[in-house]
Amino acid sequence: MEKKFKDMKVLYSGWMKLFKVMVGDRWYEYLKNHDAVAAIVKDQDGKILLVEQFRPALLSKTLEIPAGCIDKENKSREEIMREELIEEAGIHVPIEKIKECITYKPIVGFSSSTMHIYEIQLDIIGEDKKIENDDVTGTRWITMGDIENFIKDERIVDSKTIMSYFYLKGKRVDTKI
Repeated sequence: MEKKFKDMKVLYSGWMKLFKVMVGDRWYEYLKNHDAVAAIVKDQDGKILLVEQFRPALLSKTLEIPAGCIDKENKSREEIMREELIEEAGIHVPIEKIKECITYKPIVGFSSSTMHIYEIQLDIIGEDKKIENDDVTGTRWITMGDIENFIKDERIVDSKTIMSYFYLKGKRVDTKI
């Protein structure tokens, strides 16, 4: 059964919005941020593309799959994903290669945002490169084993990349859990 708000206040309204809502007799805060797209990009050797970028909330760089906010109303999610791949990795991908594989809500404790993850198979051998962008500083093509090790030693910490790893691991026939 869905509950209805009795009262709502906007605490902050910027790029993200922070609301305070009364449900029943209790006040809750929640964040309204943009839905997003991300991509598992694989090269012909099976390596996966990660981007290195600065994340202000962590005050450090991270390794994660390419992603971006859905903030353009006149573009499809696939078109936004294609633009993000050009911007973050310098890769041009035809729309027909962008196949949605997972949709989930990454932070349900305080946001209703949705993440749409795509899978893209490229007919290239990926090469690491430096990127000159506001946030992204480079790309890395790594193996599933590398991703697993990076998750274990907390060099990969974001949910979309970890979710993508488990998606790919579940697709492998020889996977033992």
